[in-house]
Amino acid sequence: MTSQSSSPPAQGLHGRTGVRTAADLLQLLEDEINAVRADRSLRPLERARVIAALSPLVLRAIETSNLEARLDAVEAVLKPRGL
Repeated sequence: MTSQSSSPPAQGLHGRTGVRTAADLLQLLEDEINAVRADRSLRPLERARVIAALSPLVLRAIETSNLEARLDAVEAVLKPRGL
């Protein structure tokens, strides 16, 4: 994407680096959903509620990630042309 920070990402949970792009967020959400699915200390209804709450965020992150990729492709074509 066009506006990325030059500072290093902050360390997050489990040694992960910070979320800086939609793809980073998508990976984080995937990891968390998988952790919830594997957590047998939660009742099935609790797991379902957490996954249902995260699902719209996943869809938005997918859409944003796709738009970032498309924008990057357009910029790559226009930049050599001086536009």
